Amino acid sequence: MKSVFDFFLFSSCEEDENYFDIRKKEIIQIFLRVALFVLSVFSLLNYFVYENYTIAGVEFVSVFLAGYFLIALENIQNLEKIILYSTVSLFLFFLFFLLQNKNVDSGFLWFVFFPLFVIPTNGFKRGTLLTVFFFSVVFVLAYMGIGSWQEGEWNIYAYIRFVAVYTVLVYVLAVNEWSLEHSHRLFLEKEQKEQKLKEKLKESAEKDHLTNLYNRRKLHEILNRKIKEAQRYNRSFCVAILDIDFFKKINDTYGHNKGDEVLKELAEILQTNLRETDVVGRWGGEEFLLILDDASLEDAYKKCETIRKKIEMNRFEEVMKVTCSIGVAEYSGKESIFDEIIEKADFVLYQAKEHGRNRVEQHKAA
Repeated sequence: MKSVFDFFLFSSCEEDENYFDIRKKEIIQIFLRVALFVLSVFSLLNYFVYENYTIAGVEFVSVFLAGYFLIALENIQNLEKIILYSTVSLFLFFLFFLLQNKNVDSGFLWFVFFPLFVIPTNGFKRGTLLTVFFFSVVFVLAYMGIGSWQEGEWNIYAYIRFVAVYTVLVYVLAVNEWSLEHSHRLFLEKEQKEQKLKEKLKESAEKDHLTNLYNRRKLHEILNRKIKEAQRYNRSFCVAILDIDFFKKINDTYGHNKGDEVLKELAEILQTNLRETDVVGRWGGEEFLLILDDASLEDAYKKCETIRKKIEMNRFEEVMKVTCSIGVAEYSGKESIFDEIIEKADFVLYQAKEHGRNRVEQHKAA
């Protein structure tokens, strides 16, 4: 018994489909299943009991179309086509039914299914326009039938009630669909704003606010990941620590604001002269950390020497000349935590300072 109810009341939708596609698919499947059952019953009644072969024939065709659309709907890419074909089929079916039935046995009651189906599946704008067009045609045809339909009982008063009821119905359904689309749009906008806020918060937690480079916390995370990758895939990489020479003197002479400008300009030089696969971040104060991916010690040394020369040749505003010292170390495969390779780079950095600054020193294996 449960499977029968599931067939008529529930549809099968993929989790990655968006809300309105899911809703449209559910409405179409439910309507098609109900139409398949109801039209099958009525077609048999009209053919064998009432001997109304014309309506029975149209209902047989409608049953076939409903079954075909249900099968085609299994592929979500067919959704918009099936909405179009179903809407046109329903439009033509009800117009034919109107002209044949002439409101016998209150046949107009079945027209309630047109706006119930068309507005939510076609959306507020298109659905409302199609429904208004449909009922405009129906109202004209129904007006022409006054005095002759329903054995003369279809009169002006019945016609006015019919127009009023369906006008209100279409209005209510259109407003309901508009409110759903509007609220869903507001929900998506709110969700997008929250996502952007999360991204900003994440970025602020990972980036240095002054240079917009990765901060020390993020560099720890990246370096640990690089070590694991290197161990797993037998790769090499190098780490370099760059320190600005006599940075305290720059702050004392030109002020901390000018010192901040030097840090920002130097960060731009580093970003410009590194590959996309390399990583650079502010290690702290006037120190920067470079992670040179898939590079030998010799390659890393040459790259750092190029960067050192770029910084030396650059003319910083007001401060003019700035130099730096760099210590480079290669991951040997023995270091299990980032502190070990950092210590090597830090050791040769101080050697560079002791040897006169403005130079690159490399940590060579003992």
